[in-house]
Amino acid sequence: MNKAAWIWKCAAVFAGLLGWLPAQAGSAADIPLAVFAAHPDFVEVRLSPTGDYVAAVMRDDERSQLVVLRTATMEASLRLQLPVKQHVDDIWWASPKRLVLSGAVQADGWAAPRRNGELFAVDYDGQNPRYLSGDRDGQIDRAFGWMIDPIADNDADVLVLLEHYRSRDRGEALSAYRLNVDAGSRVRVATAPIKGKATFAADTSGRVLSVSVLDNEGRHHLYWRRDEASDWSELQAPAGLRVEVERILPDGSVLYAQTQTSGPAQSCLVRRAGGTLLGGAVLGCTRGSLNVVYSFDRREPIALRAYESERARLQYLESAHPDRAILQMLERDLAKDSALYLDYTRDGAKAMVKVMSDRDAGTYYLFDRARNQVQHLLSSRDKIDPAAMSPRRFLKLPAAAASDTAYLTLPIANNKPGASKPPLIVKLKGLYGATAGWTWNADAQALASRGYAVLDIDNYDSEARRNHTQPTPQPDPAIGLAGTLIDNLEWLRKQGQIDGDRICIHGEAYGAYLALTAATQKPSLFRCIVDEGGIVDIESWRKDSFLSETAYGRSLIALYMSGIGSTLSSPVDAAAKLTAPLLLIHGRLDATVPFGQAKQLMKALDRHDIAYEKYIEDNEAHGFYQQAHRTQRYERLLAFFDRHLGRAAAKAP
Repeated sequence: MNKAAWIWKCAAVFAGLLGWLPAQAGSAADIPLAVFAAHPDFVEVRLSPTGDYVAAVMRDDERSQLVVLRTATMEASLRLQLPVKQHVDDIWWASPKRLVLSGAVQADGWAAPRRNGELFAVDYDGQNPRYLSGDRDGQIDRAFGWMIDPIADNDADVLVLLEHYRSRDRGEALSAYRLNVDAGSRVRVATAPIKGKATFAADTSGRVLSVSVLDNEGRHHLYWRRDEASDWSELQAPAGLRVEVERILPDGSVLYAQTQTSGPAQSCLVRRAGGTLLGGAVLGCTRGSLNVVYSFDRREPIALRAYESERARLQYLESAHPDRAILQMLERDLAKDSALYLDYTRDGAKAMVKVMSDRDAGTYYLFDRARNQVQHLLSSRDKIDPAAMSPRRFLKLPAAAASDTAYLTLPIANNKPGASKPPLIVKLKGLYGATAGWTWNADAQALASRGYAVLDIDNYDSEARRNHTQPTPQPDPAIGLAGTLIDNLEWLRKQGQIDGDRICIHGEAYGAYLALTAATQKPSLFRCIVDEGGIVDIESWRKDSFLSETAYGRSLIALYMSGIGSTLSSPVDAAAKLTAPLLLIHGRLDATVPFGQAKQLMKALDRHDIAYEKYIEDNEAHGFYQQAHRTQRYERLLAFFDRHLGRAAAKAP
């Protein structure tokens, strides 16, 4: 059965709600930069337990709108416009008619919405709103609420984690509660045995039987109990493994995720009895963290989502379950070159299928099992034509650790034989240890649409540092990380895909620290540098960042930034060695990497009479949020790259 024969596209196009028609095929170069800079049309799309409705969030610069649509007609049963600076962070269906929402606000010092821990409940048609947790106007309590699980067969209650403000600073362990979404009443059902970041797991009836805790020293602990009246017992993971509960199945058996803590990152799904880490059956393994795909009734694991090639794919487990054949059909006909994500109805009769790829930001379908029919629901970015986007290729870098990857986005015109080699933009992520992703990326596609190749690259892990050979031991990891980056770029220059003489490096936050360090190690390699919201002095950043204000934030700094930062690698101390043109981008409201970091670098550059460009936004924070500012960011970046690299025109076929 071919795709055209079994996909039924819904007749209602939704144009009235969106205010525009679907994108028409054409050259990526014809797409305005404002389209790449725009907020997605829909985020947090969720299917109701019966499949009768789909809920989603529409965001703009100042507020969110919650929409609930009837899947049969795609007409809205609810369009709930929130007040200015109020946003919906996430959505869960607690029952076929009632939703739970988590809130976010645009507070002082934060241009983008920041989750504030509030929980609300509302019916699918906007009736019976209920404030469940938070501290608005002194209501309820001063606590952050986090959803654990909408209990499958219980329409009245959900499981939530409530973290009272500053509880970690006070040394309090976290607790799970059974929360009534109609009345707002709650009962505590579990408390973690130690303090730290806790992740609770419940069985299908809603009993909390497991908790995993990451303590403030970065150590993982796993606890189990027989029932909610029993005490916790710690389960000791075998040496070299971190073990967490993936799911407690209806038959009482438990799926565990076992991840190697050293060497190549690999995770395995193991099925065994609850309360023990001995024995059991290994169902499958994959690189990186586990992402399990279940049968439509959620009773059996069917596949793992694997990221071992150019795209995410389903790695099917040994299973005779009939849903395996259905998943294979959906993947073949809807997601041949894409990743498949599913959200099932309670009875398993329907599934919402999300298709994502390097060229598709997200398209949603409704699969009706009985009718063997697929209905198109909506797209995350309706003005983006996937056919005009550039492919994103998996790239294994020779000098990196076995767990590290990169993705190379080549302008679509350069994927044809005889095309000229494009200049390269190297993008480094913000968090130390951050990984590159394969799916659609606005920055990569915007730059590729204007003729630039883009290399999104990991910031490497400790093994990458060990693999890089230095004449003498390096006390600062940034030295080895920058050296490894240079080695990999020298290798890429020889592969014939890019113009190796035209390279710019663009780092964000800690990625900017690495970019500047690499540019001082080998200035001749880079035509230009972009420091966006960059850390330039680790010690002052540790002191000034909002992360240092709480015990949990300080533990994150210790966990992810331990040993990093010295006069050997500090961009401020090495500013005199910077020879390539430099563009500084920063938001004055940035609390994650305060604007003081940019001022330190500018002061050092001025001291050495080194010219630079800057784009400072007064009303932005860490990562620009407003569409006009994001559009201007693209304009400033492209003007900068065009001046220093030149642009090879990218024309879609």
